[in-house]
Amino acid sequence: MHRPEAVALTWDTGRLTYFELDAAADRLAAVLVSRGVRAETPVPVRLPRGPGYVVAMLAVLKAGGLIVPLDPAMPQERVAELIRQTGAPFIVDDDLVALADVTPPPGYRPAEVHPDQGAYVVFT
Repeated sequence: MHRPEAVALTWDTGRLTYFELDAAADRLAAVLVSRGVRAETPVPVRLPRGPGYVVAMLAVLKAGGLIVPLDPAMPQERVAELIRQTGAPFIVDDDLVALADVTPPPGYRPAEVHPDQGAYVVFT
């Protein structure tokens, strides 16, 4: 990171520097890894657009998973069907993001990601 103090995200009520964004994504990635996310594990992200969504997407990638973006307004039946189809072990929502306010365990490192590895799955 060349300028960790530079602003990475801004929104109506705040901002995050690159350092803060990276640290938040690492914390959530550690939670995801502790819940079994490995290379190309599908991880549905059901959050409104905003800083939490950006942190969650980056965290899924850092954990090695596949981002499965879900619209928060999507009916629960459709969400359940997409989770079934992907075989996702859980969903990233506001409750899971709140768990990421802890320090990653000692020795945590982002997953190694290979160029031929997927990054996301999109349902239309």
